[in-house]
Amino acid sequence: KSSIYTDITLSVSPNPFSHLTNVSFSVLETGKVSVKIYDMSGRLIKILLNESIQQGNHQIIWNATDDNGNAVSAGVYLLQLNTSNQTQIKKIIVTK
Repeated sequence: KSSIYTDITLSVSPNPFSHLTNVSFSVLETGKVSVKIYDMSGRLIKILLNESIQQGNHQIIWNATDDNGNAVSAGVYLLQLNTSNQTQIKKIIVTK
C-alpha cells in the first residue's frame, strides 16, 4: 500500500529528556504494531511494543533503559514505529 496520506502519527514528549519520555501515537486501523528504540549504530536497545493493538490513540512511557533494565547512555536514539504498511522514525535525545 503506497499513499501520500499517513495512517499513523507519532510524537515524543519531552524530547530531549533525562528520565522519562512519553511516546504518543495513533493508528487508523487495528493490527500489529512494533515500537523499538535503536542506538545510532543501528543496535536494538529496547522493544517498547510488539503486538496487535486496536485503532486509535496509544501512549507508552520509555524510562531510558534497555531491554535488560540498564540505564542507557546520554545521546541520540532512534524511535521506530512499524505497522503492516508503514514505518515512522523519530530522533530521541537522552540527557543525563
